[in-house]
Amino acid sequence: MSEENENKEFLSKYPEIKAYPHLFILEKDGSLLHSQNTEELEKNFLPIVVPSNVKNKEEYRKAESQKRMLSSYQLDKFTGFLKKWSPIRK
Repeated sequence: MSEENENKEFLSKYPEIKAYPHLFILEKDGSLLHSQNTEELEKNFLPIVVPSNVKNKEEYRKAESQKRMLSSYQLDKFTGFLKKWSPIRK
């Protein structure tokens, strides 16, 4: 998904995405195993709090999510997530 290609038809099969980036874990047939917002995997995880004076809350959340994409992830949390959902678990 991107601003240029929202993939609305494909993503309509899955839960609504509140923030980006977002991860979906799918079976081979496309059925959903897990939907994961990546905020918890970021180094400085703080929930996005929308100030009460903001009129367009969705645009605010979108802008904040785009800023977060520039932040880095906690390597241990991210690799732990990938290992947990890997089809080959050691």
